[in-house]
Amino acid sequence: MKKIVKALALSGIVACSLFASDVVKVGVQAPITGKYANEGQSIDNFVKLLVDEKNKEGGLLGKKIEVVTCDDEAKAQKAAVCAKKLVNAGVFAVIGSYTSGATEAAQTTYYRNKVLQTSDGTSDSLIKKKYWTFFRNSFPNEAQSDFTADYFVNVKNIKK
Repeated sequence: MKKIVKALALSGIVACSLFASDVVKVGVQAPITGKYANEGQSIDNFVKLLVDEKNKEGGLLGKKIEVVTCDDEAKAQKAAVCAKKLVNAGVFAVIGSYTSGATEAAQTTYYRNKVLQTSDGTSDSLIKKKYWTFFRNSFPNEAQSDFTADYFVNVKNIKK
């Protein structure tokens, strides 16, 4: 029952934010510069490509989609600043960040402002607060290590 209530609440919030403006804003929080710049730029470019395609089809609910990007350099302090910037820009959802530390630093801001967030972050700490606005799109570290260990030992028969 709780899941149904949360889903309905989420639908209402998203619908209200989408109908309140002529433009639908989606945020990208990623390391555009710094150590993980290649990954961050790829995320940003991919989101922009998808948005361009969707806008050519008429947008989302007949509204143009706009991408707002913030460079967090994969650093927690900059990620917290990006979260505030993207919330103030009026985004309804954010793709990012690329790293767990940057993702977690922005999480509470997005939760408090009812902004949806999805991330490649793998740290188990990302789901401990059980924010209904957060969606992890990768396996947690623990699951990856168990899979890798099983593969090396049982499939590849590696002994060391």
